Order: sequence, then C-alpha cells, then structure tokens
Amino acid sequence: MSSSQGGFDPIGIIVDWLDACRKGRLAALINLYDDGAIQGGTFRGRLGVERYWRSKLAHPAAGAFEVDALFPETEQRVSRLSRVRRDPCAYALHIH
Repeated sequence: MSSSQGGFDPIGIIVDWLDACRKGRLAALINLYDDGAIQGGTFRGRLGVERYWRSKLAHPAAGAFEVDALFPETEQRVSRLSRVRRDPCAYALHIH
C-alpha cells in the first residue's frame, strides 16, 4: 500500500490501482481492495471484484485507465476526473 512521508497516501493508492490496471495485473489490483468491497453494485468481496475485473483487464477498451486529474478531498476520498469516450466523467473513490 502506498504511503507518504506522513502516513497514508490516497493519490499513491490511485496510482498503484492505475498501474495494476494498465499492466493487466489482476492479483495486484485485487490486493488493493478490501474483503468487503463492492464493485459495479453487484460484485461483492475480493472474489466478486476479481470476477468483475478479469474480463475488463483481458480486453480493455481503447483509452481505458486514462486520468486527466486527481483531486484529494479528504484523507480517504479522492475525486478523479477522467475522459470516457471524450466526455468528462467525475468519480468519487472512497479509500479506507
């Protein structure tokens, strides 16, 4: 897990997550999730997260995992601004 000099580094976690996605490293990606994680609204726990990401990493969409900016809001919340099909999309990521 990434950490800054003062402790927890949420931006570092996002960078680790992006690196794992870009390199197709499913195990590294899953290790960033908590056992109680929910992905896509229906995939629960690490096994569910693994099922969600397996095909997405095997066949990534063009431009997948591109990020234009990261905005830390609190120590455990980061807003990510990303382009998806040339439309800006904002995501809030909760990191514990």
